[in-house]
Amino acid sequence: MKDLIIARISKPFGLKGELRVVSMTSFPELRFKVGYEYAIGEEKTPAVLKSVRPAGGTYVMSFEGIDSIDKAEQLIGQSIYMDKQDAPMPEGAYRYSDLLGMEVYDQDGNKLGEVVDILDYAPKKTIKVKKADGGHFYFPFVGEFAKEVDVEGKKMVIEVVEGML
Repeated sequence: MKDLIIARISKPFGLKGELRVVSMTSFPELRFKVGYEYAIGEEKTPAVLKSVRPAGGTYVMSFEGIDSIDKAEQLIGQSIYMDKQDAPMPEGAYRYSDLLGMEVYDQDGNKLGEVVDILDYAPKKTIKVKKADGGHFYFPFVGEFAKEVDVEGKKMVIEVVEGML
């Protein structure tokens, strides 16, 4: 089942059906595979990748059966999907969808809240947690603070420092 969005088609590139796409993954070198059958759009139309190359912060892709600018223009704004099971994460990396909704605990086992957002503040990701009282707190998603991340159990244990909560 093609259930993981890896890119969005922004516009045609040239006249022969190539597409300029914006990566929606932190690991394009692992996700963009020549010969792999992706799905395009909400209809999940099958499309085999023929070629891919970086192009100034985006990528240019060509797919079998998309061989004209007219066909390419029909795909503007569509998402490109792949099977989540074909997209393993590198060690220590997590999908946003795996982190969202996780319950957050301190090291003493006290529930602090639930992950409601992941903010991309370079150079580190920042986790936003909604507390039971409706308030929020934030912490950098680094090993110093995130001591345990259990994707299957939807649970995260963090080290709380003074002023965090």
